[in-house]
Amino acid sequence: MPSDNDLHKMSPEQLGQIFAIIMCEPSEKWPEFYQAERKLIIDSISKSDIIRIDHIGSTAIPDLKAKPTIDIFR
Repeated sequence: MPSDNDLHKMSPEQLGQIFAIIMCEPSEKWPEFYQAERKLIIDSISKSDIIRIDHIGSTAIPDLKAKPTIDIFR
């Protein structure tokens, strides 16, 4: 792995070879995965500390190709 200084000198194409972003077709499972993670969050911290939990990012948009990572904002 290159050092941080080396990374700053690399072109977007070079960075893309090291840190590839994989896009995939939309999945009907993404909302289920979010709900399961949301439950884990709620069950593991004090409910009084929670104001809002949202499914954000490309997997939250139906029928959109996305990187298969469920983004959650608390």
